[in-house]
Amino acid sequence: TARMRRMTAALLCLLLSSRSSVNGAQSRGPRLLGTAKRQTLILSLSTAVNGGLVGSVGPCLHAMQASTGLDPEMLGRSVLFNRLLKLLGTLVCTVYMRSLQREQLFRFPPHWVLATCMGIASVACTGIYGMRSNAAVLQFALMICGLIYGFTDTAVTQLTLWSVTDPREQRTHVAILNAGFTLGAVIAPAVVAASLTAGGSAYICFIVLASLAALAAVSAMSVESPSIYRTRCCPAPAQNAKNVTTRNVSPSNHGQAPSQPAESKHARLIVAAMMVVLACVTGCEHSAANYLPTYGQQVGGIAPCVMAMMASTYWAMISVGRFAWAALSATVPSGWPVLFLDGTAMLLGGICFVGFYVSPRHTALLWAGTAILGLGFASSLPCAVTLPTEAGVPVTPSRLLGLNAAMGSGEVIVPYLMSMLFSQQRYGCFGVLIIALQATVLLATAAAWGVQRAEKRTVAPRQAVHS
Repeated sequence: TARMRRMTAALLCLLLSSRSSVNGAQSRGPRLLGTAKRQTLILSLSTAVNGGLVGSVGPCLHAMQASTGLDPEMLGRSVLFNRLLKLLGTLVCTVYMRSLQREQLFRFPPHWVLATCMGIASVACTGIYGMRSNAAVLQFALMICGLIYGFTDTAVTQLTLWSVTDPREQRTHVAILNAGFTLGAVIAPAVVAASLTAGGSAYICFIVLASLAALAAVSAMSVESPSIYRTRCCPAPAQNAKNVTTRNVSPSNHGQAPSQPAESKHARLIVAAMMVVLACVTGCEHSAANYLPTYGQQVGGIAPCVMAMMASTYWAMISVGRFAWAALSATVPSGWPVLFLDGTAMLLGGICFVGFYVSPRHTALLWAGTAILGLGFASSLPCAVTLPTEAGVPVTPSRLLGLNAAMGSGEVIVPYLMSMLFSQQRYGCFGVLIIALQATVLLATAAAWGVQRAEKRTVAPRQAVHS
């Protein structure tokens, strides 16, 4: 449409003008943003766009079905392809990051790649809004958004882990990224609920996301990659060079790739356990986001606008919890107790959903399960991502690929399984599946914690002998 073409042209003009202004500033000298937290806040705009795309799918499923004529099975496949392409984007980003670490692709800085991805996401969201009755455009745009989601989510996490070496600070910065994701996931359903209440269209949320993606694209141009920052402006002192290389969390100060530590059984077990945790947590998180509105409507007969507000409340609880975790994580001595507490809370949320299925009149159980589940999700993901570092296992691009692949697998398998169960009207499996997955989270966390304690008992006598 003409409106879509005008918005696309305006976005391209904005990107080009911002690029020229940034190039002019860099020609006068290095343009840095000061603190690592400020850069993380800018990167969190990209995660906010990803969160908005995830949070908008569930409340918009009914509108998508009505406007495009796609049946629930076809919409489920579209969501499945979106998640599969997210995995592909994760793989592509890992290859890019490993090449960047060896400075083979130095001419393509990460902040320009992020800006380009966000620009494409903005165009895709505009296309969904402008051509809402076209099923092919909707399916193609969802696939593009999934690819962008996988690439940018991995990129901002790896750049943040490269920028910050202290485990407690890593927890804070990763929590900021996840808080940005959740904030976007809160805004999208809230916009849908407000629009439906006012008699408008659910598709208005995609215009909001297109604007946010354009802002993220422009803001990403003012961020410099950790390798450029450390090489030109903040070279590490000579006495700390060995520590930086051993941690293997950022490119070396002289443009060489840091040495890769030998893979140990301890490291493999810790990473594998956190992969299980992340797969279960993200699977439950996205299944609840996508199918909580349908669950409330089919089991309790609750109005769509009320369920859209409940979906927004769900993401709001995650957002409050993640902002609180971002503020308090640096004061927490260890993330293990927090992850145990999160798993217990999510298990309790699943029990509340089962109780609502048994007694649909008690909608308070549905609200309580939504709030408890949201709080449980809040800090579990950033904890699981940074716990390997706390256990003495550096998060390299290859290990981050494993962690992100686990998250992507959870996002693909669990929502697709939920869609198959819902298509057979087995709505009672919603709470049962959440309970089973959270029990797995608790078992995997306990196993990883036991491995870390065993490793400490093994290493302590060796250090005493050498001393």
